[in-house]
Amino acid sequence: MRRDIHARLRIVGPDHLNGALQRLAGELGLQEEVEFVGPVPYPEMPSHYDWADVFVLTSLSEGQCVGLAEAAMSGVLLVSTSVGCIPDVGDDGAVVVRMGDPADIAEKIRAIVSDREQWTKKVASARAWAENHDFLWTVARLSTVIETACSWR
Repeated sequence: MRRDIHARLRIVGPDHLNGALQRLAGELGLQEEVEFVGPVPYPEMPSHYDWADVFVLTSLSEGQCVGLAEAAMSGVLLVSTSVGCIPDVGDDGAVVVRMGDPADIAEKIRAIVSDREQWTKKVASARAWAENHDFLWTVARLSTVIETACSWR
């Protein structure tokens, strides 16, 4: 993808791999295209969402993942494996990629970059989903689950 689409990658968060990703970026000659920010205070996160066009999450497993919802509310395109809220957001609101398949990720990002109409539709759909599934929605759903569980006695 780097050959035909100008892209920069910003990785925000702690380094849990003891520099392995930085070394890999260097070995691949990508040190100029990959920025490792490290952990940042939460109030600084909006500036990173403002900087981004795409939020990429390639997790093998994930909880609700607030980052996905924050990116969606910020108008950033979601590209993710089918984890966290992505099964609920669906293909309408995200570019869903296969786990452990970097070629699939690159191919799907390349395809969406050349389809601005689909990009715009996905961003709007993800934002609508996030607006309708906010903290209060989550509390109400959890309350219902707890009340149902308590009524089984």
